[in-house]
Amino acid sequence: MFARSWDLLADYPAIEPPGGFLQAVRRKLAPAVLRFAAPLAAAAAALLMALLLTHPTSTKPTGPTVTEEERELVENLDLLQNYDLLRSLELLGDNGSPLTEEKK
Repeated sequence: MFARSWDLLADYPAIEPPGGFLQAVRRKLAPAVLRFAAPLAAAAAALLMALLLTHPTSTKPTGPTVTEEERELVENLDLLQNYDLLRSLELLGDNGSPLTEEKK
C-alpha cells in the first residue's frame, strides 16, 4: 500500500514555492534560534570564566629551578674564583710551611 502511494506521488507534478518563501521561513525561525542561542552562549561564557578563575595562568617566565647550593655559589662567586688559592692556604700552617702531623 505504501509503495502504491509513493508511485502516485511520483506521478503528481512538482510544486514550485513562491518567490521569497525561503526568506520568510528563515525570518520566522530566527527568533526561535535566538531563544536557544542566547542561553547557550551565556552558559559557555560562564563555563569559560569558571575555568579561567580556577586555573590561573602564570605570567612569570618559567626557567630552570635554582637550588640553594647554586644560589650560594653565585653569591660567593669571588670566593669560588679564588678557590685554588684558598685551598693552598688551608694546607699551610701558621708559619707558612706545610702542615705535618705531630708525632707522639
